Amino acid sequence: MLIFVINPGSTSTKFALYKDEVEQFTETVRYSREDLKDFAGIYDQLDLRNKDMFAVLEKHKLSPGDLDGIAARGGMLPPLKAGAYLVDEALSRALRYGYAGLHGSNLGGLMANEITKRYGVPAWIYDAVSVDEMIAEARLSGIKEWPRVAFSHALNTRAIARHHARQVGKNYEDLTLICAHLGGGISLNIQDKGRMIDTIAGQEGPFSTERAGSLDVFACADICDAEGSEGLRSYQIGRGGLVSYLGTNSSLEVAEMVRAGHQEARLVMEAMGLQIAKYIALLSADVCGRVDGILLTGGMAYWEDLCEEVKKRISFIAPVYVYAGEQEMKALAMGIARVLRGEEKAHRFAAPRA
Repeated sequence: MLIFVINPGSTSTKFALYKDEVEQFTETVRYSREDLKDFAGIYDQLDLRNKDMFAVLEKHKLSPGDLDGIAARGGMLPPLKAGAYLVDEALSRALRYGYAGLHGSNLGGLMANEITKRYGVPAWIYDAVSVDEMIAEARLSGIKEWPRVAFSHALNTRAIARHHARQVGKNYEDLTLICAHLGGGISLNIQDKGRMIDTIAGQEGPFSTERAGSLDVFACADICDAEGSEGLRSYQIGRGGLVSYLGTNSSLEVAEMVRAGHQEARLVMEAMGLQIAKYIALLSADVCGRVDGILLTGGMAYWEDLCEEVKKRISFIAPVYVYAGEQEMKALAMGIARVLRGEEKAHRFAAPRA
C-alpha cells in the first residue's frame, strides 16, 4: 500500500511516502518571500506548488500511477465531521473559493486533485482544522447570531489520542480525553468516545507565542477605538502573547530566559501554564469531570517547565501525559490507510446552503 502525503503551509509544502504504514521518505520544499513576491494570493501559487510536487515524485523515482491513495492536509472549510473526505469537485471548489477562510493548507486537496485528474489515483483530506462535532449546549456563545465554531489542531490531537489509547492498551472509542496542542497557536479539545464534542482555540483560549487568546470584550472595544479592527486582529496574528510581554515569539528563547533567572519571563510562563490549565478544566465540565486522561502535545510540549506548570494545576482531574511534537504526516497517512483497508468510511463534501 503506497500513500503519498501532501501537507502545504503558507511558506512550505511537506511531502512524504508511506508503504504499508512505514515512512519511505519525507521532504520539505520551502519558499522564501522572494519566491512568492509575484503571487497576489495563495491560489496563484498552485502551478508552482504542483510543479515542485511532481519534481519530488520524479526525484524519488515514483510514478504517480503506482500510488494507492493520496492523503492531503485539510484546509479552512465549513464545519466537517472527523475523518476522511474524498477530494472531488465539490470539495475542490470549497477549498479554492475559501468559504471559511484562506490558508496555505487549502492547497493540499487542490494539489492532490491534480494527481487524481491526471492518473486516477483517489485522494482524501483527513481531520481538517474545521472538524466540528460539538454538542448542542457547547455551541451557544451568548449572542444568538454568533454561535461558537470549531477550528482546532484536530489532525494532530486526534492522532495523539489514538496513539495514547494504544499506549495504555485501551480502545480509543472507550476513552474520554482532553487534548491540548501547544504550538504557535494553542487549541484544546475534548474527545469523548471518539467524538470531538467541544473545542477551544484562537481568540477563545490561552495566549500563546504571538496570539493574545481570550480578551475582555471592553478591552477589545477600546483597542478598536484606538487602533481599528485590523489593530485588534493583529493581536491574534503576531502582536499578542509572548511577543507582547517579552518581545519574542520563540518559546525556546523564553525558556532560556526562565532558566537564567529572568523573573518577568517566569511570570509569563506561569501565567501561560495557568491559562492552559483553566481551559482544560473548562472542557472537563462537558463530561461532568469524567476524564480518563489529559494529553499535552505540539512543539511547546517540549518546554518541560511549562508542562510542569500545567500538570501541577490540573492533575487533580485526570493523569497528565506529554506527547511532545506533532504527528501530522503520519496521521494523514494512517487515516487514509484505514480508509483503504475498509476500517473507516470516507465522507463526501456538500457545500453549505446559502
